[in-house]
Amino acid sequence: MFATTTFHINDKDKFFSAYRLGQCMGSGFYGEVRKCRSKKTQLSRAVALIRKDKLDELEMKRFIHETEVMSRLDHPNILRLYERY
Repeated sequence: MFATTTFHINDKDKFFSAYRLGQCMGSGFYGEVRKCRSKKTQLSRAVALIRKDKLDELEMKRFIHETEVMSRLDHPNILRLYERY
């Protein structure tokens, strides 16, 4: 099923002005996943911080494609992607 909500693409400065980072939940070669909290709504989220310097051109294209697909999915067994910075 595809989501009907709006997907936002923003820059990293807007991320840090909109969210407070929390504890690290896991890490790997490409980056880490951390808890964060919206400064506006106080809702908790998980954020994947990806080190773009670790991605080659093909991996970057795959990552962008994956986020575009995920932004349209709405299913109880799939994590919801709200924004990409």
